Amino acid sequence: MFAMKNKIPIFTLLGILILAACGGSEPAVPTTTEVPMDGGITPTRTLTQMPSITEEISSTLEPSETPPVVEPEGGTARIWEKDRAEMVYVPAGPFLMGSTEENQAADNDEYPQHEVYLDGFWIDRFEVTNRGYALCVEAGACDPPPDSGSFTREQYYGHPEFADYPVIFVSWFDVNRYCEWAGKQLPTEAQWEKAARGTDSREYPWGGDPIAEDLANYGGNVGDTTEVGFYSPRGDSPYGCADMAGNVLEWVKDWYSPGYQSFLDQVENPTGAGASPIGAKVARGGSWIYPARRARSALRVDRVPELREGNIGFRCVFSY
Repeated sequence: MFAMKNKIPIFTLLGILILAACGGSEPAVPTTTEVPMDGGITPTRTLTQMPSITEEISSTLEPSETPPVVEPEGGTARIWEKDRAEMVYVPAGPFLMGSTEENQAADNDEYPQHEVYLDGFWIDRFEVTNRGYALCVEAGACDPPPDSGSFTREQYYGHPEFADYPVIFVSWFDVNRYCEWAGKQLPTEAQWEKAARGTDSREYPWGGDPIAEDLANYGGNVGDTTEVGFYSPRGDSPYGCADMAGNVLEWVKDWYSPGYQSFLDQVENPTGAGASPIGAKVARGGSWIYPARRARSALRVDRVPELREGNIGFRCVFSY
């Protein structure tokens, strides 16, 4: 089933082409939960035994260094000591969140576009990698992903070749534990979106140019995850964040609510809905299997927090 490394199965490719042409719901990807995915599709991937991991991955890590933080400018980088992740700074100020109703690519849950103010915060420049997640597992604070493969790779998590690829098959609860272990938090929807699109309401992280295969991993053009930062710097956001369009969806802190009505009275540092009518959390950023329209910075995806998929990962933030 997994001999097709670096290739897209013909049934997957056809599905992607049909989806892109018709604007239908996103195709199914491997999952390790019994919660049905979109369209009621149930999991089909066979779980593999998790091998011993952390020695090979953690032995190659370089020592961390944490520069002093004094009123940093946007994009200023630092290394976070606990998980050795590179972080960039997003300065305080307002930005436009969501989409206008004139945007033909937008979904109904992106309305209305509204201005919010955020305090400054740090955000991981890259999606959390297999290498980084292994540190939390080694510390006993996280459980390893229950599936150590990926869509086309039988061995992925724990394999040195993919140490710097995004960790997948992690639930919202898994990633929340990781961020807490690292002394950080999951980003709110507002923090994630500002880090992705800046203050000029751009459609994609890089600006006005349409999405292209040299800017992001999307639409099955690669057929699986890519190494974090592979498309840097051309595909980066205004603050230097990589892979905020495509590669893997990213869990955020907020409960999912259909539309931004619940945000309208939260004009500073919004945290979104207090609960979700469908019991779902939000994921952002599109993934390697999503078409171009669904890799936009304003896209919102609802996922039950127990779900583990082969196209969902995350990154963390730190705010004072």
